[in-house]
Amino acid sequence: MEPCLGQALSIELLSARLQAERNAGCDLSFTLDRLAQELEDQGKYDEAEPLYREALAVQRATIGDRHLDTLTSMGNLGLLHMAKGDIPAAELLLGEALQGSRETLGDRHPQTLGCINNLGMLLKAKGDFKNAESLYCEALKVQRETLGNRHPNTIISISNLGTLLKSKGDLGAAEPLYREALEVSRETLGYRHPNTLAATNNLGSLMQDTVSDHRHSLVCVFACVASRMA
Repeated sequence: MEPCLGQALSIELLSARLQAERNAGCDLSFTLDRLAQELEDQGKYDEAEPLYREALAVQRATIGDRHLDTLTSMGNLGLLHMAKGDIPAAELLLGEALQGSRETLGDRHPQTLGCINNLGMLLKAKGDFKNAESLYCEALKVQRETLGNRHPNTIISISNLGTLLKSKGDLGAAEPLYREALEVSRETLGYRHPNTLAATNNLGSLMQDTVSDHRHSLVCVFACVASRMA
């Protein structure tokens, strides 16, 4: 089956299931969330948003703001807002999801770590590098301690922190993180795995920026020397 045809069929089936559940007065939250995810995957954000909103409203009313499923729905809607470029709305929901996860699951729970990374990603997108770095560092520290240095989630966090440091211009701090991510990806996933290729690209891009930065510095030095000799 063609991928697009399969996605369309999945949406059609989920839509029919949702209507049947509405008619029967059943709990809708699971189907609402599944259908919203399918629509979001196809880039149909405006169609996905009201479904995510309804799922979250149902869960707030029935199982409360601190239930794991409610916190997941907060994160889903927050990430959708971020994808649409509505940073303020995304920040409110992702912040609430993180706070709720810390209070109910603790700071070291995998769901909490996911929320930390989500909010860190949003803060990076809005240019708040200081607070984003704090969150990324927290997530990486806990993952090193609980999952180990070679776990796929740890490697993703290493790369995330490296990318943030690169974005803020700290190439020297980003390089060892990129190198670690590449080395471990090669050892655990192999040279041809998509994550390894991405890590290779990250380090290559960083090295290009480093060379450009060095060239710029040399040009400035030569220009300064030439002006003094003139």
